[in-house]
Amino acid sequence: MKLKLAISALFVLSLSFVGCGGDDKATAHSEAPKAEAPAHTPAPAAEAPVREVKAETPAAAPVAAAPAADGATLFKKCAACHGANAEKSALGKSQVIAGWAADKTEAALKGYKDGSYGGAMKGLMKGQVATLSDADIKALAEHISAK
Repeated sequence: MKLKLAISALFVLSLSFVGCGGDDKATAHSEAPKAEAPAHTPAPAAEAPVREVKAETPAAAPVAAAPAADGATLFKKCAACHGANAEKSALGKSQVIAGWAADKTEAALKGYKDGSYGGAMKGLMKGQVATLSDADIKALAEHISAK
């Protein structure tokens, strides 16, 4: 309702300025005379008093620190192909990753993410790691190396 009132008030205000300016230099240089607008502009049906509307801004919510990455939770997504203990060859095409050193796993995951690593499963793995942060990748690599 307040928005409609504010818009109506702006419309009425803009109508009051139509034809103002008093400077006809622009029309004096034109080649053909232009038809003049009627002198009377009809007023809107009802004019409401104009009030200043103050926008309320909600109080800023406190920013919570991002939770620490949990490798075990992140690995649940991986377990469907790699096995609960990383003991499977994913879809029969990958190496068994259980026991890989954390730095090797981290490098592989980052390589999948940027497209510089992988064989037959490169395209699939790129999608799997696309949303992982560097902290997530590190936590996941440490979890896998402990398997």
